[in-house]
Amino acid sequence: MALRKRDKLQIYANILVAVYQELRRIKEAKVTRVQYKVGVPFDRFKGYVEELKLLGFIRNEGSLMLTPKGREFLQEYARLMELLNRREEIFGDAAPEEWLGNEEFV
Repeated sequence: MALRKRDKLQIYANILVAVYQELRRIKEAKVTRVQYKVGVPFDRFKGYVEELKLLGFIRNEGSLMLTPKGREFLQEYARLMELLNRREEIFGDAAPEEWLGNEEFV
């Protein structure tokens, strides 16, 4: 069975969720533990962590910490995923290209 490739946004969200879960579970989110939960090679994981730090979503103070901006991202990402999951329920198999640019639907 082939694994579905994740995009960068999904990996960011996976990292932030793993940090959140570790903080709730044991009050600290060790880098290697989060990397293991996310399932990406460590060299790539370090790059993602640096990007998340530059975006202001996490801090690395011996253990990873979510910032308020990181928590806000997770909340908005969860809302977006909920909306996207409902798209199929609402529109069925209709591809957005079929109806987005069509004047009939505007």
